[in-house]
Amino acid sequence: MKRLGILLAAVVVVAAGWSSWHSDRRRIDRRLERLERACEKQGPSSALSLLNRSRTLLDSFAPGFVVSAHPYAGTISDPRELVQAVEGYRGRAELVRIRDTDRSLRIGKQGTAEMSVVFVVQGRERGGGPGGARFRANLFWVKGDGGWKIRDLEIVQVLENRGLFP
Repeated sequence: MKRLGILLAAVVVVAAGWSSWHSDRRRIDRRLERLERACEKQGPSSALSLLNRSRTLLDSFAPGFVVSAHPYAGTISDPRELVQAVEGYRGRAELVRIRDTDRSLRIGKQGTAEMSVVFVVQGRERGGGPGGARFRANLFWVKGDGGWKIRDLEIVQVLENRGLFP
């Protein structure tokens, strides 16, 4: 009887872990972390790394997406413009690191979710010194065949800008 209880407890723990790992919340978190890593820079880039970054970037956004990146860039809704904007910022920097704080997520019905997050970007410009930026963004996610993707991303507040971005 004791073995049955231990086995049952182990099954419950494994099922809970499996469920948590495959939850919508974790899938969205992993997708955002993958996007952040694709936008980072830690040295020279190769053509292959550019291709992988571009694919990750484009795979993170749903068809018909809108990115409102004021004051850093205008409104972007074309995949090529999005890749060019990200690569333009990365090209001006020797180093870019991204993390996020104050992440809140509300998963709605019918495959939608809303997220508010503060992005902290630190880096070093080519030929310049260190710089950074902190800004709050709202992301609207949709769930489709390819998993969770960003439909809308809007920078709603610049909290700090220390010269990394124009």
